[in-house]
Parts: sequence; C-alpha cells; structure tokens
Amino acid sequence: MVYRLKFGILLTSIWGASHLKQKIICETLFHPFNAGYLVDDNCAVRSKGCLRNIPAEVTQSAGKIKSDLIKKELADSLSNSILYPKGLLEYLLEWLKKDDSIENDEKIGFQDSPTKDEYLRKNVFDLNEVLTDFLVFTMVRNENQDDEMHKVISKLKKKNISDKIKELNKNSKIKIIDNTKSNIDSLPITIESENFDNVFIEVADGHIDVPNPNNIHAYLLNTNIYTFDYSSLTELVMENIYNYVYSRQEIRNDEQDNAAIRKSVLRASRMLRNQANEDQLGQILIYIFLEKVLGAPKLMSKVEMGNNYVNGDGLFLNSIGPDKYQIVIGSSKLSDSLLKSIDKIIAQMDSITQGGNLNTSSLLTDINFKSHFSSNELQNLSSILVPRKDNHLRTNAFGVFIGYSLNVDKERLECFDEEDAEKYMKDCIHRDLEQVLACLNEKIYELGLQKHSFYVYMMPFTDVIVDSNQIMYEIIGGTK
Repeated sequence: MVYRLKFGILLTSIWGASHLKQKIICETLFHPFNAGYLVDDNCAVRSKGCLRNIPAEVTQSAGKIKSDLIKKELADSLSNSILYPKGLLEYLLEWLKKDDSIENDEKIGFQDSPTKDEYLRKNVFDLNEVLTDFLVFTMVRNENQDDEMHKVISKLKKKNISDKIKELNKNSKIKIIDNTKSNIDSLPITIESENFDNVFIEVADGHIDVPNPNNIHAYLLNTNIYTFDYSSLTELVMENIYNYVYSRQEIRNDEQDNAAIRKSVLRASRMLRNQANEDQLGQILIYIFLEKVLGAPKLMSKVEMGNNYVNGDGLFLNSIGPDKYQIVIGSSKLSDSLLKSIDKIIAQMDSITQGGNLNTSSLLTDINFKSHFSSNELQNLSSILVPRKDNHLRTNAFGVFIGYSLNVDKERLECFDEEDAEKYMKDCIHRDLEQVLACLNEKIYELGLQKHSFYVYMMPFTDVIVDSNQIMYEIIGGTK
C-alpha cells in the first residue's frame, strides 16, 4: 500500500474524527489562507480524494501567514469538533511514519516546527499546533493530486476510519496540552493550578452522543496505586479556597492588605463550614476542572451564588469559537455508587432545565452579580451576555463532576506488582467511563436534554463519602 501524507489524508482524518461534513472541513482548512475562497461540494470531494491539487488562490499565501494566526483559527473553528483528539493525532502520526518520501530531518510545517523524526519521538502535543503544521506542510508541498493515493483513500470508509481513530484514542499514551485557548477577553482564570498535573493523571476520555461540543475525562490521583494518599489533593483544594469563595473584585480589594487577606481566608473557612454538605468537595473540584481543563473562567461559585440565579454548583463562561459563548452550569455529586451519582446529576440538570433558561441579560442588572466584577469586566460581559445582531449566547451547558467509590477487587489488586496494579486500576476506570457514557446517553435523550453541551469529569476515591469528609475537615475544620 502507498502511504503519503497529503492534504486529502489530513481532510479524511479530520472527517473520520468528527461529525463535520467534508465541505465544512475543507472550508475551515482553506479559510486562514484565503477567507474569501468559496468551497463547493465538488472541490471538497476532489480535494479529499486526491483528485486535484489545492487551488493556487489558497496555497499562494501558505508560507506567509504566521503559525499563531492559523492555530487560533483552527482552535476557534475546528478543534472543538474533534471527537477523538488523541486518536486523530495517532492516526496522522501513522501516516507521517509510513511516508518514506519525507526525510527524517525534514521540517513538518514551518522553519521552527519539529522534524519528522522529532514528531515521531514526541509524546506531548498541542492539537492545534499539529493540525497547523500538517496543514501548512501539505499546503506548501501541494502535491495533492495523486492517482495511487486516490485508490487508497477511496477504500477508506467513514465508519472504518472513525472506529480505528476511536480505538487509537482509547489506547493512546500521548498527552494533549492546549497552548492556544486564551482566557475570555478580560476575564482571567482564577485558580492556582501550578500543581494540577502533579495531583491528577488523566486515564481515559470520550464524547457523549450529542450534537453540540462535549467531552468526558476520567482522572486518577497521582498517588500510591495500592492506597490512595489525598495529601496533594488536599493541598490543591486548600490553595484555591480563597479564590473559590471570593469574587475577583473582593480579591482585588484585599490585594494590598495582608491583614485583610488573612481575615478573608478565615472567613472563607467559616463560610464553607456553615454551608457544609455532602457534595462540597465536588463543588470545589468542578470549579477547578472547569477553569483548568475547559478554560472556562468562573462567573460565580456555588458559595457566591447561594440559592440565587439557578440551582447549580456555580456559573462559568466558556468560549466555543469566535463570538460564540455558553454559560456552563456546574453540577457535582459524590456517591459510593457511580450510577447513583449520575442519577442525582441528571435529576439536578432536569430540574434546572424545567425551571427555564437562565436569563443572562438580567444578570447585568443584578446588584449582587455586578458587585463581583470591575467596570471593565462588566463592560466586556455585557458584549457577551446581551444578545446582539452578530452575537448571541449558545444554549447553556453543564459542567459535571462525578466522585465515586472505586469498585475494585482489593485482594486481587494487592497481588499485582505495581505496574500491573496500575494497569488493572486504569482498566477499571476505562470500564467505569464506558458505563457512565452509556448511562448519560440514555438518560440525556430520555429527558430531552441533548441540545445542551456537557463537560464531564469523573474521579474515583477509596470511600468517597468518608474520604471527602476527611479532606474537607482537614481544610476547614468542623465535624467529620
């Protein structure tokens, strides 16, 4: 079989890793180089099938546009639609590896891009950076028309490609980072996240079967595999209590006064003790995951909201493309049973939607909400939250944290050496994620919630109720 990395292969790979139509993908890939070029179905099909070269009107500027501009466009308009990002990268790397027309020391993309050999030795990737490099590489080469490659691509059916990419995604050991997604204009992320990657290990990820952007990530504590040690998690939560409880404006008011900060930290602990509940640790963790992983800055935490606005565990603002935003409503449940956690979360989401959509415009006239932000932040939020001719908020999304007690055979686990014990533990979490996906897919459609986006984070504990109570006791005191 002939293996050559062509534009048609890039387009085909993205097609297999997403729900996007060929024409949309082709338009998106052409857009950074010629925003006015009109792609019709014939152009897209022939480009994908390696039956034509890329139009000169597109390729003539391929080497002149800065990589950061292309990366940003792809981040804004494409990468959110990739269902299996790790699988897509593994698939593209397979094509790169097998293309013997590319020398090992040849740059893939720009002059400062990795070489073929460097790409094949990497295990940490920025998805948008890889897509940019491979796109520019195939654009500049512009050797897309190829009869032999057409024969290869014509045999690649969508289902077969998707199944292969999904399987690669499941078994992938590569790590994806996002260096492109910026904070939303003047609203910065609030968490202290320097130690995040030292606390959590991402074990598995996937996507829910709904049409709008979504993902699910399963994490494991980076600790002794036989006995969970919660000290690093406790430290991370402790570092973020102040930022979780207080608004940006309140924190700014304290900035120049160390005594005020100390008093505020003590008050934060008192407030959390007074509002203690069985899901409190999860309510803090969904704040941490949504800000750190999704990149959705906090508008208000559960503590700041109280019982106002919506019956959720915080409000966050997520960007899903240029001038495309959604409010993410937090929801967190801790339960010994994984399925009981899901049942409780589904019930909460159903209750929220039955209460009607959150009126985001009215937030800007609410004195309590406004007091949480500076005048510049409010002005910026006004341009997002108030519907305008060229901009409107997308349907509200849900950000979910599921904490549960890991169901493993402890005696069997302790009979394994450390490497096999870790594999056994991760296999169990993969199984749990598949169970969660099946359950969520069923219940979301059963209740008609499929128009929403869902960003789900799940993590096992040894005994979630006992462990979470102990963690919160160590942080804020009170009764266990």
